Amino acid sequence: MTELKVSKLDQNKWGCPRCGWPLFREDDMGDGGVTCHSCKAWVPLPDEDPPVKYRVINFSHPLIQESLTKLEELSGKEVDVVTIKVHVDTEKPLAEQVKVLAEEAEEKMPFYDGIVPPGLSSAAVPLFALLDKPDVVVVNKVAGSLPPKHVVSEIISFREE
Repeated sequence: MTELKVSKLDQNKWGCPRCGWPLFREDDMGDGGVTCHSCKAWVPLPDEDPPVKYRVINFSHPLIQESLTKLEELSGKEVDVVTIKVHVDTEKPLAEQVKVLAEEAEEKMPFYDGIVPPGLSSAAVPLFALLDKPDVVVVNKVAGSLPPKHVVSEIISFREE
């Protein structure tokens, strides 16, 4: 049996060994495997799913180890973070800049659970509107820290369970 790896598109699914497309257990027709939606290869699935991760797109300061540990504690899962550098030129129209950020985020991590919003609220609000109801990971500055230190304090979820 070919050893499966986690899909590059969705870290919470097994990936097709031929093309990397996520494989969905619910597509199993009782024969112990699934047909890949992308390349149409039949792939046997192991009994267990890959470990589920809490996936975060970070539009803010790089997360320090203390924040990553806090995120794991709050989510109860291993954390996978993609950081998108944000530089908003306030002299140019904001809408196009935010669209570019959202497109870059969706390209780097098409499936995600939460975002760390950018510090500039006029960019954070439209960016949130463009994304699909992610959890918001709240990061606060540690009072009196020099150089400035930012740590995760909570996860706010807007999803209907």
